[in-house]
Amino acid sequence: MSGNLTAIGSDTLNNLMTLWSEAFKKQYPKVKIQVEGKGSTTAPPALIAGTAQLGPMSRLMKPEEIDGFREAVRLQADRGSRRGRRHRRLRQQGQPA
Repeated sequence: MSGNLTAIGSDTLNNLMTLWSEAFKKQYPKVKIQVEGKGSTTAPPALIAGTAQLGPMSRLMKPEEIDGFREAVRLQADRGSRRGRRHRRLRQQGQPA
């Protein structure tokens, strides 16, 4: 496995995330991990925007954060489905996708 992982969120959990990332890198040395402890409030927007793959929080998400996250996931799923339908249609027509 290789690639990049970014964690943006709780500064309270920063030390734990750093320890986790060090252990993860021992198993997967080709994965680069960046941990940014900016506060729990920064986790949901970073996940929604796609600037982070992990959003550690030292509190529960607020209802409006949950709603925003659900909407972002729904929109992403819709985009994926449209791309999938277009890809299948082009393949059925014998065209490159």
